[in-house]
Amino acid sequence: ADNNEEKIKDEKIKDEKIKEKRINEEKKLFYACEKRQLVIAKTMITSGNVNVNARNTLNETPLHITILNMPERDYGRRDFIEHQRNHMEKKKNIVSLLLNADADVMAVDNENNTPLHLASLLGLDEVVEILVKWLDDHMDEYKGAVVVNETNKSGKTPLSLAATAKND
Repeated sequence: ADNNEEKIKDEKIKDEKIKEKRINEEKKLFYACEKRQLVIAKTMITSGNVNVNARNTLNETPLHITILNMPERDYGRRDFIEHQRNHMEKKKNIVSLLLNADADVMAVDNENNTPLHLASLLGLDEVVEILVKWLDDHMDEYKGAVVVNETNKSGKTPLSLAATAKND
């Protein structure tokens, strides 16, 4: 009986260590997405040891975090425009990487914002274009859901947020 209890205890410890490792890997993925570290994000995703639909405390996924992260507002940089362009390229690459790894484009955060809501709100036209194209290409998977008409907790659709962003 003691031997069985010992085996059960060992299995529980092993399961906890696996769970802890997975959580640490997911934290690293969130960080890589936030900091636009494409090579690190790609390595982690291709390893298969990380869940691309993991959630943080605000119920955001790595896709949400990638979209939300904006470049530092260092207007003193002589290369600020180039810096912003480089930032957008990295953001688009990570968004595409996550989508191709089956990130849930319909995932909602605590405010019921999908990644499309956030990209629209921030005026990230190139990211909106990637998301809309991806949704169009995968419409069958979403049973014809009209994603652009999804409302967040404020009752806003991605289209109404995009219009607001353009007027700011």
